[in-house]
Amino acid sequence: AVLQHMVKADAGRIFAVASVAGTWGIPTEACYVASKHAMVGFMDSLANETRSTNLCVSTLCPGGIDTPFWSDAHPYGGDKTHAAGTTGMLIQPQEICDLMDYQLSLPTNRVCKRVVWFPKGEWH
Repeated sequence: AVLQHMVKADAGRIFAVASVAGTWGIPTEACYVASKHAMVGFMDSLANETRSTNLCVSTLCPGGIDTPFWSDAHPYGGDKTHAAGTTGMLIQPQEICDLMDYQLSLPTNRVCKRVVWFPKGEWH
């Protein structure tokens, strides 16, 4: 519903936060990986559909983010280690906001179509 107004205004930025799983298969996580690949594919299609406009469509594909998801019940939660080290090595939520702010500061004729990043040493 919003897209038609953005196209008419010939302006705007659309961000989707997917996951590095949208670019790489993860053993035992087939359903999650499939959903993230679908997000990436949807955003790629949307970017192509709006290419002739001034809309910028960007997909962010981070690795592990330090959220409550990484709880004691999760394999990397609590005092357990993540592939990159401890859970303290996970991407901080503010980093995603900072990356969006950076992209918003770019001229409208520049776009980071897909940004993939993760903690150094993560298995990707």
